[in-house]
Amino acid sequence: MVCDTMSNIATRLATINVFSELSPEALESIAHLFTSNRFERGATLISQQDTSSNVYFLLEGKVRATLYSPAGKEVSYQELKPGDMFGEMAALDNLPRSTHVISLVKGELLTLTSDDFNRLIMTHPVFARAVL
Repeated sequence: MVCDTMSNIATRLATINVFSELSPEALESIAHLFTSNRFERGATLISQQDTSSNVYFLLEGKVRATLYSPAGKEVSYQELKPGDMFGEMAALDNLPRSTHVISLVKGELLTLTSDDFNRLIMTHPVFARAVL
């Protein structure tokens, strides 16, 4: 876990695509909702079919979302870079995770609970549009 001041988190939120249109005041007001976490290369950040529902915002590093075919073959789905969000579908539909997300290099992300994510969608229309 990385210790960050709320002001530092607010500044870093501005680098995330879905938050880039929020005012500095709005970012300051939501910064306390996030936790900052570092991860190592090869870490599994999300497991397919897991029932967790946190949403993640990549600050540093690169991750890959992958699917597994019925035959067990890994199929690369998408590579994500700093500024990208992932994990939002489980927060929106309350279904198990649809992909694995594995880190390609060490990095850092911000984590938001699904309840807080959905609350932000309801209270910040600019954020809701960006998510859509």
